[in-house]
Amino acid sequence: MIGYLVDFMSVETRMKFIEQGIVYDELSDKDKEEYENFFADENGKLPESIASSALNEWIFNEDTIHEVLHVVMENGIRIDHGARLGKTIIFAKNHTHAEKIREVFDKEYPHLPGFAKVIDDCMTCAQSAIDEFSDPKKLPQIAISADMLDTGIDVPEVLNLVFFKKVRSKIKFVQMIGRGTRLCPNIYGPGKHKGGFLILDYCGNFEYFNEHPDGKDGKETVTLSQRLFQIRLDMLYELQRLEYQQDAQMKAYYDSIKGTLHSTVVTIKSHANRIQVREAMQYVDKYYDLSTWVSLSPVMVKEAKVHLSPLLDSGLEGEYLAVAFDARMYYIEYAVLKTGEAKGVGDHIKAVRLIAQYLIKEKASVPQGLAKAEDLKLAMSEAYWTGVKVPELEHMRKSLRDLMQFLKGSERKKFDVDITDEVDYSDYQPEDTTIDIRTYREKVIDYLIEHSDSEVIRKIHNLEPITNADLDELERILWHELGTKDEYREATDIGNLAAFVRSLIGLSQEAVNEKFGEYLSGNTFNSQQQEFIRTIINYVRENGDIELADMVNSEPFNNYDLNELFGVNLQTIIAIVNVLHNSVVVKAA
Repeated sequence: MIGYLVDFMSVETRMKFIEQGIVYDELSDKDKEEYENFFADENGKLPESIASSALNEWIFNEDTIHEVLHVVMENGIRIDHGARLGKTIIFAKNHTHAEKIREVFDKEYPHLPGFAKVIDDCMTCAQSAIDEFSDPKKLPQIAISADMLDTGIDVPEVLNLVFFKKVRSKIKFVQMIGRGTRLCPNIYGPGKHKGGFLILDYCGNFEYFNEHPDGKDGKETVTLSQRLFQIRLDMLYELQRLEYQQDAQMKAYYDSIKGTLHSTVVTIKSHANRIQVREAMQYVDKYYDLSTWVSLSPVMVKEAKVHLSPLLDSGLEGEYLAVAFDARMYYIEYAVLKTGEAKGVGDHIKAVRLIAQYLIKEKASVPQGLAKAEDLKLAMSEAYWTGVKVPELEHMRKSLRDLMQFLKGSERKKFDVDITDEVDYSDYQPEDTTIDIRTYREKVIDYLIEHSDSEVIRKIHNLEPITNADLDELERILWHELGTKDEYREATDIGNLAAFVRSLIGLSQEAVNEKFGEYLSGNTFNSQQQEFIRTIINYVRENGDIELADMVNSEPFNNYDLNELFGVNLQTIIAIVNVLHNSVVVKAA
């Protein structure tokens, strides 16, 4: 699995309040007084207990944080002959929790200024902070983060990971572990290399995944800037479809998103002095070239997500809540692009409707809100979301995003308390210290990215003829190394292995230009005929193959009268189809 290079040791430590909550009757007299001071209502009535879910969400207990930090500082893996704690990431539940951890650290260790720092989406110079953490000669040694450092960053010097939050998505859990897996030579001195790292788990995550191997349904958590980049990639891939390319409004939207994505890569390249950017420069250069964006394949989408999105923590495109609203609306737009309806995004729609309702009821006197009252009413209504189209959604996104600033101040009241917590050290140790959660298709895509220089993959990508030996190699890869024949059949209905691979990696633009360039430009064909040829090529990029029968039976080709469109040049079209098809089949001896 990509990035898993060293092993880890896990120490399971339970904090009573995180597991069970705070029960008034179980507290000491001193702690009961603290409890009463904070949680009694205006009539002096006390709740019998505080649920564990409230801890680090709106109640922050200083003693719990103190105990966690004490273990980290005392038992974490150290460098410089034990004089200094190695680079450490503490995974906090949210930004407020992260700030509280830093506050307690500064209070407990005043002689270590700058030693611990919060790094997350709420800061304006996140990338600079990440660069400082990535530098072994600079502080901070402890990065406290809510979500931002869960995935994507690559700091070989990380020796300690602290899980101070419950994780229920297996994808997220594995990727969080991945922050410590990078090899680091000479970290303990000349010839003394990193051989592993320590995980301090305060929330029973390993035990949870031992009992629930698949975890709960949950999507990979990435930073907000990364989410924007990734959802735009997904949208661009869908917008390549013929039905959108033939619609002037949708084609303009496609061009806009493509321009935004390319501009993002240009910005990344301008930060070439950063370590992470230099390490990924082959991918930065590839997507810096505008011609790369002509037609994205699924492998290219995954490649850009894996290698470019981790470089995007240098700032957000505006105010945080507005950008979060952008991302939510983009997920809805993507669903409509892919399925024709707002399907599977009910949570996002519900959130937008509740936001609109809040703004109408609580912020109607704000001039900006009043000016957008009609759009807010539409967004709040259930009828609006039935059959809604992407242009309408994009109008709504642009119209309402600046109103998100008025959501500030609507959070729940928060409490900082200091009640004595109890520590319980578990004997549980995970049996397997590597976990692979990828689907069969994801494994194939990762393999194709890592082995793009493989002879058979290169042939398929470049429209070169393949042999029986190449087919045998594909069977070995797809039916044995990455999975079974049954898993392959469950993942795709494409029977031709080479065509399946081509549906994922696409076609080399250089090979297309070489073989078909004379037909796509110049005077051989008119503009309508050239567009039809491009449709054939894009069909192959998406489906992996094309046969002459598809020209009669499959959309969009069966909507055309080919004799009328091409006349005496029809044989050229047949030849183009044969070249595309024959490159993924073995010629009979």
